[in-house]
Amino acid sequence: MSRISQSSESVESKERTAPLQIAGVSERDIDLLLLEEFIASDTFAFWFLKKVGLDVHSAPRVIYAQRSVTQSVGESDLLVAIAEAGGDIHYLLIENKIAASFQPRQAARYRERGHEYQVQGLCKTYSTVLIAPDDYLGTTASRHDFDAVLRYEDILLWFGEQSALGSRAAYKQVLLSSAISKAKYGYQPIEDAAVTDFWKGYWRLAIDVAPELEMAEPKAKPSRSSFIYFRPGTLPSGVAIVHKLSHGFLDLQFANMGKQLSRLRVEFGSALIPGMTIERAANSGVIRLKVPLLYTGCPFSEQAKTARICLEQAAELLKWYRQVTGASDVRSNTSVQRTPASGCR
Repeated sequence: MSRISQSSESVESKERTAPLQIAGVSERDIDLLLLEEFIASDTFAFWFLKKVGLDVHSAPRVIYAQRSVTQSVGESDLLVAIAEAGGDIHYLLIENKIAASFQPRQAARYRERGHEYQVQGLCKTYSTVLIAPDDYLGTTASRHDFDAVLRYEDILLWFGEQSALGSRAAYKQVLLSSAISKAKYGYQPIEDAAVTDFWKGYWRLAIDVAPELEMAEPKAKPSRSSFIYFRPGTLPSGVAIVHKLSHGFLDLQFANMGKQLSRLRVEFGSALIPGMTIERAANSGVIRLKVPLLYTGCPFSEQAKTARICLEQAAELLKWYRQVTGASDVRSNTSVQRTPASGCR
């Protein structure tokens, strides 16, 4: 059995028997853990530099360490300035990942930031480092174009060997183990029972009032779940109806059309009925109707009449789209003849 797996098993045992449990670990939590160690522990800094392949022969001197450093070419999760033996300054630019996907040219922009620091005379040399759990990196241990990669499991093992830290080390091991589990199993929402009950009530009403919307049966929902997506077979890929409960919006949403609203206006502008507007919603373009607000934290039974009104309007919005576009049901391929729109109630 590997030392890493032994360390992981010992932490799992502690989690089962000790009162400490940490749920919902984020990248920010690990950023702050590393920031503390860089500032407080020369031993950790020396170990980290060796692990990422830097030639160090004595304990390095950390001049400063900073989280979430924004520059003209983007943001670094961590920036650590190291004073080398000869007086030169080396920068560590660290990207931390648990589950979030890579952004376009992310590694390249890290290098651009490092080069800009060199041009400004702030550092002599720099390294870009990716830290992530093993399950995020995959079995190939690809560097993803960073200079070096360090696994969470390696950091976990280091803390497991720091007997002098006592309970502080155990806490940090639990934190890292929780992050490793998050990468392995993906995002695990913490269920809000009241919100889940609301969604279940909404779904039962949708099946009765507007079955053509084909709402999927909801699973456990966290507290902030307030966007309900409808993707019936009559809508093409990239198009959905979204009921944004807490905003009071019913959106016919077109993916990746947020910067192309003029195209939506050309295609649908003349067919809009009173109350409809064309808006941008993040990266999407939407045809929007305003509807009454619904509150997921309150009992659904007290809002059923309002929800019925919204569902009826969603069904009318679907009907309007099919009429305007002459859409076909993807599964049955039954064509819908284009007729004048009847409008939403």
